[in-house]
Amino acid sequence: MTWLQFISSIVQSIAWPLAVVIAILLMRQQLISILERMLELHLPGGTKIILRDVLAKNDQLIEQIELPKEEAPKQIAPPRPEATDPTARIINAWAEVEEILRVVGEQSGSQRVGNAQWVINILRNRELIAPGIYELFQNLRGVRNAVAHAKNFPTNDEANHYVAQAEVLKNALLIAGNSVP
Repeated sequence: MTWLQFISSIVQSIAWPLAVVIAILLMRQQLISILERMLELHLPGGTKIILRDVLAKNDQLIEQIELPKEEAPKQIAPPRPEATDPTARIINAWAEVEEILRVVGEQSGSQRVGNAQWVINILRNRELIAPGIYELFQNLRGVRNAVAHAKNFPTNDEANHYVAQAEVLKNALLIAGNSVP
């Protein structure tokens, strides 16, 4: 084997791994964004990152959010019957968030009152909610979607945690709804 053949074989051996490393470095921000939105990730060796990581991040968000001192108005719709299934409790809590956004959308004169994302964007654009509330909304929506469409089910503790965070979001949305012109 000549030196040229030797160098050629080394280059061939490291070409694909080097290409993968370069691709990861170039797409680092996009990969981080995807990983932040994932609600469950299985890693080799049985390691699992799950829902509670998102809920823990939401706790940090809630601590950073400065909620108005005013008291939230009374409930817009009667609360749904208390479910015992953790999945049902998460879905019910999200349905209450969507109902509040529907009513706030009607108050704002929006043409798309049934679209929660549209209404939350209106509130954010009018600066009636803090950026942290918007992020909390997105995180809770992602958890609800993952739970509603997943094969894995949340625990009772995770459902309790979600419902408590949804209450914070609902109160912030009710207060923002009072400020809608």
